[in-house]
Amino acid sequence: LLFVLLSVHKLLQGITLGSDPDVESIKRNLIPILIHKVFSAFALGSSFVASGMLERKRIFVGLVSAYVLFDFLGLGVGMLVGKALPNTSSVAQGILQAMLGGSFFFVAIGELIPGEMEKMRLLKLPATPLLVSLGLGF
Repeated sequence: LLFVLLSVHKLLQGITLGSDPDVESIKRNLIPILIHKVFSAFALGSSFVASGMLERKRIFVGLVSAYVLFDFLGLGVGMLVGKALPNTSSVAQGILQAMLGGSFFFVAIGELIPGEMEKMRLLKLPATPLLVSLGLGF
């Protein structure tokens, strides 16, 4: 499930970046996006290791390859959208950024936070630090 969620998130990220007609905006956003990708790849890799996926090497390589290709697919689709709708690119860009943000929240709320809450329950850790950090993050 995390693979699917992060792949959709990467696809939307690529579409958003690819549809941006402003080269300076792309340059400003590229480094934060690349740093973000490191953390999402780490989360997915950790999930694969925890699930024993490394023992099934062909499936592992196939999923990782597909995960990488979603970036290029998203960039290509975004470039096509930017060329096809040049007059509405700012509206399309806003819609794509909203979808990207929503997919990020969906990944966090649907996959990551419940897993961490379950670990906290099993280890009998207090939830207050997590709630405070979530509150400060928003």
